[in-house]
This record gives sequence, C-alpha cells and structure tokens, in this order.
Amino acid sequence: MKMYIKTCFDVFEKLLFTLLFVNLSPVGFSQTLECFDNVEVDLMGECDSLLTYDLFLESTDVPQDEFTLEILGSSNTSVNTVTVNQIEESLIVYVIHVDSGNMCWGNLDVINSEAFQINCSDKTVYCHEAAIAGPTLTGYPQILNGCYPDSTHIFEYFDNIVNLDCPDEHAFTINRLWTVTDENGLIANCNQVIIGDWLTTSDIIFPQNFDDVSNPAFECSDSMTFAVQTDTTVTGIPLAYGRRLENFYCELSITHADIIVPGCGVSREIKRNWSVINSCDNQTITYQQIIQYKDSAGPDFFVPDTLRASTSENCSANFNLPPAVIELECSDFEIEIVTPWDTFDTNGGLFEFPPIPGNHIITYNLTDACGNQSTKDVIFKISQDESLFCPNDTTLTCKRYFDIYENNLANGNYAILNNLGEPEIDLNCYFNFQNSATVNVNSCGMGTITRLMISEDGGLSLNCNQSITVQHLSDFSVEFPEDMTLNCDTGPDGYGMPILYGDNCENIEIAYTDQIFQIVPDACYQIVRQWKVFNSCISNPDTLNLTAETNEFILGQTFANCDLNGDGTCNERTFQDGLNADNYPNPNSDGVIYYEQIIEITDETAAVFVNGCNIPTVCVEGNSCVATIILPEPELSACDYRDTWTVSSAMGQGFGPFTNISIGRFGLFILPWMNVVIAPVVRRF
Repeated sequence: MKMYIKTCFDVFEKLLFTLLFVNLSPVGFSQTLECFDNVEVDLMGECDSLLTYDLFLESTDVPQDEFTLEILGSSNTSVNTVTVNQIEESLIVYVIHVDSGNMCWGNLDVINSEAFQINCSDKTVYCHEAAIAGPTLTGYPQILNGCYPDSTHIFEYFDNIVNLDCPDEHAFTINRLWTVTDENGLIANCNQVIIGDWLTTSDIIFPQNFDDVSNPAFECSDSMTFAVQTDTTVTGIPLAYGRRLENFYCELSITHADIIVPGCGVSREIKRNWSVINSCDNQTITYQQIIQYKDSAGPDFFVPDTLRASTSENCSANFNLPPAVIELECSDFEIEIVTPWDTFDTNGGLFEFPPIPGNHIITYNLTDACGNQSTKDVIFKISQDESLFCPNDTTLTCKRYFDIYENNLANGNYAILNNLGEPEIDLNCYFNFQNSATVNVNSCGMGTITRLMISEDGGLSLNCNQSITVQHLSDFSVEFPEDMTLNCDTGPDGYGMPILYGDNCENIEIAYTDQIFQIVPDACYQIVRQWKVFNSCISNPDTLNLTAETNEFILGQTFANCDLNGDGTCNERTFQDGLNADNYPNPNSDGVIYYEQIIEITDETAAVFVNGCNIPTVCVEGNSCVATIILPEPELSACDYRDTWTVSSAMGQGFGPFTNISIGRFGLFILPWMNVVIAPVVRRF
C-alpha cells in the first residue's frame, strides 16, 4: 500500500512538472508527446533489454533529440533498461525529452518468449551402479544462458532404461530426459545418455584379513558374540570401486564358505573362502580371507582387598575364603589360592588358620585355557578382638535420594543403604546386624543421613556409623510457551504456561509481569510477558539471573546432545538452569531462568449486548418520590476480556449508586444509547 501511494504521487509530481515547464518555456521543443497506452517488450531469451523511445511514442515525427525512459514498478526502478526481474510486474514507463522536460507515459509489460539453453553431458558408469545412477553420480544439466541462479531452477528427469545381455557391448543404457524450469516458468530440455559398462574380475577387491597384520584380530567379548563380531557386515565383502557387487545388471554371483579352525579356549580362526562367478565369460575367481578370534587377556575378577579374622573365643578357628567373582573371562580357567600356610586349587573354601595376630598375604592366581594369568594379593588381618568397620562416608545427589532412598527410608527399609557399602567384619565371627538411620533431609534435597549398624555377638555389642551427605542440585529445565497471535484475548490463562522437566530436587515457583503496548502494527495491542522461573531452594523472586542460559536450539549448532528436556527436539524456548554455550555441559546454576514471550491480540469482532441491554424498571415503593439507583451491568458478548464500559446518563457517569433520583425517564449511553425508566408502583393492601 505504501509503494502504491508513493507511485501515484510520483506520477502526479511528474505531470505537474511537465505542465509548469511547458507553460514557462519560451523557445525550443514544445510538441506534445503521446505515448501508447500499453506496450509489450519481449526479452527474446536475454536477461535484459535496452529500450528506445520510439517503441513508446505514438508519433515518431519528433526531433531526434535525446530521450530518457524511466521505468517504475512496485519493487524495481530502472532507466532505459528492463530485466527478467520485471516480468509479470505492473510497470509504468515515462518517456522524457531531456532538454525540455516534456513527457508522456504508458503501461509496460515485459515478457520472455524464448527459453534459456541447457547442456547435458553423457556419462559412463559401471553395471553395479545402476541402482544409484542418479544425478548425484551422473551430474545435472549445465545452464548456459540462464538469468536466474542455478539453485532457483527446478530439475526433473525421466529415465528409459534398456537392459542388455552379455554379448552386448554394454550392460545397460539409460536415456535420461531432463526438464529444467526457471523462475519465469520457461522450460528447457536435453537428453543425457548414461552407459553401464561391464565389470571384469580384475575390478574386484576382496576384503582384508583380520589377523593382527592387515587389521587387528577380534578379541572375545561379553557384550558381542563370536557370530556378531565376525559377520560379513563387520569383516567386509568383495567390492568394485568401493561399491557392492550384488546387482543383476552385472550378471555376477558371490558366495562364501567358512572353515573354522579351533584354538585355545574360545579362540578360533576363520578361513573365509570367497567365490565370484562371472556368468558372461564363465570365469570364477576365489580368495581366502583370514579372520582370527582370540582370548588374549587374563581373567578379570573381584575379591575384597582385605579379609578380617579374629581369635576371640566367640569366633571360629576356621575361615571360609571367599570365591573370586569373575567379571570377564571367555574361556575356562583354573584357580590357585596361596596362603602362608597352605595352597588351594578350589575357588574359595574353608581352612583352619593359626592364631597369629598380624597382617598376612593371601594370593589369588587365575589362569585361563589360553595361559593368560591374573593375580591379586589380599591382606588377611588376624586380630585378638572382634572388629566392625562401617563403610566410608559418602555423598548422594538429591535426585538419587528422591528416586531411590526417600520412600524406602520413610517405610523403615534401611537395608536399601547397603547400596552405599557393606561393613567390614571378622568373617569367622557371627554378627547379627541391626540397621537404622536418622534422616535429616529437607524438601530441597539438602541434609544428611546417619546410618547406624549394630551387631550382637555372644554378648559383645559392636556398632559404627556412616555419614551420608545429600547435596542439592539445581538442574531443572523449562520449555516456555511460544509467541502467539490471538484473535480475541481470552485472558492470561490462554497464553500458555512454562513446562518443567527434571525438577524433582527443586521447589519451583513461576511468576510473570506483563507490559502492554497499545500501538502496534497489524494488531490491537501487544503484551510482552516477562517470565521468571526460580528455584526457591537457592533463590527468591528478587534473585538476579547471574548466568544467562542458552536455548537448546543454539546449543545444537555446536553440541550434538542439545535435547535438554528429552522430548526429541531442540527448540528456541527450552533452557536448563545455568547452562550456556560457554559452560556446556557443566552448568553454573543460579536457580533462575528468564524468558520473554510476545502475545499479539487482534479483535475483528464488535462487542454485542446479549440481551439488548434492557434495563428493568425501577420501582419507588411507599410514599417517597426519589430512589437510589445502581445500574445493572449488561451481559456483553466480547472476545476481549480487557473490554471496559463507558456509561453516561443524566444521572452521572458510571453504574452508580446515584441517590435522590426522581421519577422519570433518563437517557443512558452504554456504548449504544439505552433508556432507564423509573415509575411509581401502586400497591394495594
């Protein structure tokens, strides 16, 4: 609209200038110029065209002086020249005599009747590339004289594939018809021929060995089976020029057979024999791939670092050695436990130890079927008295406390604390444990748990404490409501609310302030809502947002794991407390997140009085001739909850109360004019 008004003004300004110039010029060129109302210019396949004045003047019987052509449009302005960018645009051309300023004008249409040219280059591929012989491999047409960027063209093609047989020179031929359309809708065509050549056996590359020479051999694993590790998807298949051979155009067939040679334990060697048969010339080539699967690591096992025994009369003279717990071992194994007094070939067992107080060394030796050995020394402590040692003090995050421990401890299930360590005891003594705990953790997940372990053994009471600190962590995430344009303001509840994630440690409070702008383009008014989400465990409504957060969309431009709330997307409205691009992934939490939401309100519906704004008659009872009037508020059908009333009458402004109002009829203005009737009532008794 602004451009249209300006263009109309320019036309008026030029016409006014012409009239003034003609009236004031005493000598020189004074002939009136007349332009054609409508002129069409064809670019004829060119990107632009230089225009001459004689295309637009109805009479060419004018002096051959210099003329200037000014072409005005809604988005383009040019002098003497038009381009493809002015096609289908409403143009006005002014023909101006330079010396005198005399001018005329008319409408101009720019067309282009001739298409640009393109060139298709033929391409040769191999027979096994037919399935992927798209433009990425074979190329796109070259635009020779286009007037628009190549990226703005639409490229389409249709293939006619001819499959040939072995005696033929080629495996297949693709005749590809390209159609390219530019921004002006002009179309150019060309034909591209794609030839598929046969493969020969010399083109085939077989997969490499996995024998600790060409590639590392495979180690046995507890997470992947032998079959998975040595599958062809891992060890490779025959290829030609980096691509798979399985394609019916090539008439090649591939097979393989495995010969498995056992080794020590689970170790083995695969001799994978590949065969490729070329049906065209009946040639067969073979290749043997070597794949080794080994067990070259000793057993990975666990035993306690320290074993305790007591010579107390309440304890046994025998000690039960704990077994080694195997954590990873693929093959069979043998175990040897060496003590200062005896050697055992069993995995643990009962033995009688001499009552010699002090620290002694017991050695666990494990050897697997491939001769790989692992050794661990254990301190064997013999004391005269019984002993009980609680596990070391430890720390929990509030999230782990709330998820695992809170309800269990509240229900008296103190055994759940065994996850945080077991006490060290004399294993040859009888201990009857009783667990208890004192929990002092607040709703924010801050505090301590004091774990008490008590044992009674033959009248001897032993106890120890473990202190468990619970630490608060403010790492909540918030997805704020999106900006919106509403056709009717239904009130604050319609603007959306922040959604919280990962807030089980925090006490989250949400507040906002609104700023209303009454004059905004394309809307009745605009609400700028400043959200403040804060964790009252470490902040309050007055706490400043010391660490400015970065939304997950921007984080995703640098970091792969940008999804802060686990919803599968990374948008511009989701933040984590204290996390930004500078400190990712270790937030500097301050417990506060700010966000600004923009709400624009449009209202194209006029308010309507539902009941016609009828005001009931007010009756004056008794002998009084005056009344106190409070006008009822009419029911209003409106989509803007911010609507206000304008009420005016002879009684005064607003709905009242109005006192000492006499009997009569009063004009009332409540957006439309209404009447209030006050009349006496005749009462009979």
